[in-house]
Amino acid sequence: MDAVLSSGDGGVGARLWEVLPHFTEINYASPLSLAFCNSGNLAMLNPALGQAVKRAGAETEQRQFDAMNGRLDANIRRMRDHGVTIAQGSAVRTAVVEAAEPVVSNWVARTEGGRDILQAFRAG
Repeated sequence: MDAVLSSGDGGVGARLWEVLPHFTEINYASPLSLAFCNSGNLAMLNPALGQAVKRAGAETEQRQFDAMNGRLDANIRRMRDHGVTIAQGSAVRTAVVEAAEPVVSNWVARTEGGRDILQAFRAG
């Protein structure tokens, strides 16, 4: 095996250091779980239940983002502990970002609030 496209999370979980001594961070994926709710179905709930679902969603979102930050750092540490050379800010990442731009622009153009979502994502 010469290469694998995997997140740091996937690479650590699969113990890819056993066969691949290098990891190039391109930030294409994050270890984050998502849940979606149909807004029409949510609107049909009684107000108290609807608020409880929204509150649970907000609490879960915050917990997931908090956990993600520590997990990314832990994955890098674990790879380094196993002798993996890690490249960050590479030409590969630049090429991936450039190649994705037409797709990202298309998504922004056809998604309500897409520009705001993308700006919030890029702001961190």
